Amino acid sequence: MQQLAAAESGEQIDLPAGQFQFDEAIKLTVTGLTLAGSEDGDTVLSFVGQQTDEASVQLLADGISVRNLRITDARNTGMRVDGVQSATLSAVQVQWQDVDAGPRGIVVSDSRRVLLDDITVHGATETGILLRSSAAVVVRQSRVNGSLMGIDVRNSQHSDLHSNVVVDNTQGIRIINAPTETLSAYAIRLFDNDIMRNNKDNTAAEASELAELWRGIGVQIAGGDAIEVYGNRMAENDTADIYVRTVMIDDATQQPSVLDPYPESIYVHDNQYGDSGMQPDGFKLKWLRWTLFGFGGRLPPVIWDGQLDRTKQINDLTPIHLRLCVPEDESPVLNLDQANGFANPQVEPNWHQCRLPSLPGVTING
Repeated sequence: MQQLAAAESGEQIDLPAGQFQFDEAIKLTVTGLTLAGSEDGDTVLSFVGQQTDEASVQLLADGISVRNLRITDARNTGMRVDGVQSATLSAVQVQWQDVDAGPRGIVVSDSRRVLLDDITVHGATETGILLRSSAAVVVRQSRVNGSLMGIDVRNSQHSDLHSNVVVDNTQGIRIINAPTETLSAYAIRLFDNDIMRNNKDNTAAEASELAELWRGIGVQIAGGDAIEVYGNRMAENDTADIYVRTVMIDDATQQPSVLDPYPESIYVHDNQYGDSGMQPDGFKLKWLRWTLFGFGGRLPPVIWDGQLDRTKQINDLTPIHLRLCVPEDESPVLNLDQANGFANPQVEPNWHQCRLPSLPGVTING
C-alpha cells in the first residue's frame, strides 16, 4: 500500500472493487485520513497470510475515517481503534472464510468520539465488537452474530448502542465494570436494538474470563452505574432477556480503587419481550424455573443477583435513585439470591416499581 505510506493529513485514498492480499498489518497513522472502498461493498482486504498477532487494520491517529471495506481472515482482531480522539467506521465488515476465526472483530480502546455505523461482524470466536475504556462512542445500525459475546461495553462511558441486530451469540450485549480496568462504566444507553436467540454454546477456554458466561442472555449488566435499556425487542434468549449482577472480585487488594462492583441507577423500561427464559443455562436456573414457575413456565424477562451495597442504604433501604428500576407490570424482576446459593429466590415487583431520569444522548458528527 504505497499510497498509505505516502499519504498526507486529510487525504482520501480510494480502493477499487477487488481483493487485496496482505501478510502484515495496515497501520493508519495520518491525521484526518479517509480510506474508502467501492460503494458496492466489493473491496476486500484479505489477511489470510498475516504472520503476526496484531490487529489487521489499526487506526492510530485522530480523525481517521474508514468505509466500504470487507476485512477477511484476520489472524487476531480485524480492526482496532486505539488511543484516538475521533474516528468513523462505516459499512465495514469483518468475517473469516479460509482460516480459523480470530477472537475479535472490531476493538475500540482508550478512545473518544468514535462512530461505528453499519458494521457487520460474523463469527469472531470471542467478541464481535469490544468497546474498552472509551467514551462518547456510538454503535448503530450494525449486526453481530456467531460470537461468545456480541457487543462488549467494557469500562466505557457516555455511549449509545442503538438500531443494532445482535443475534445468535452466547450472550448478546454486555456492559461490565471489569476489575482489571481503571475507568468506571457509566452512562450507557441501549435502545431500539433487536437482541434475539443468543443461545450459542459457550466454547471459551477454561482459563478465559468468558468461560463463566451463561448461555442464553440478551443483555448482561455487570456493575456500572446510570445505564438505561429501553425500546428494545428481545426474544428467544433461553435464560433471560436481561441479567443484572454484581462484579465478582477475587482479589480485592489488586483492584483499582475506582471500581464499584454494584450496578446502580439501572433503568429498564418500554422493551418488548418474547419467549425467553424457557431453557435457562445450568441446573440451578432450570430448578428455579421448575419450582417457581412450573414445568411449562419460564423465567421472567429480567433477573437480578439480588446483591446490594449496604453501605449506601438509609434506614436499611436502598434509595430509589440507586435501584434497578423496572416500572412495567409485564416485566417482573426475579431476585435470584445468588450470593446465598439461590437459597431464597423470589419475584419482587414493588421494590423495582420506580422510574429514573432518562440519560442524555450522545452526538457525534457523521
